[in-house]
Amino acid sequence: MSRHGCMLGRTVLIRLDEQLAAKANEIHTISGVLCLGNAHKAGDVLPMIIVREWSPGMVNGQVLLDGQGSLWVCSVFEGVELRQWREMGE
Repeated sequence: MSRHGCMLGRTVLIRLDEQLAAKANEIHTISGVLCLGNAHKAGDVLPMIIVREWSPGMVNGQVLLDGQGSLWVCSVFEGVELRQWREMGE
């Protein structure tokens, strides 16, 4: 479990939902062609760097994509479901 105030800068894992996967694929697309990285789908697990902690277990972060760019996510909660983050090794 997270410790409030100790999460900034930590790399954790986030499980993408359909909306996050679609946004990630938009970042990798130029003129309708996926060309700046690999496609992402709901359920994919990617690393995320925590940049803001709002309350215990709720954070903002930058998801590192499999290709160019990153994806900003806001107010995601700790857990194992889609659109939730967890510590590595859990």
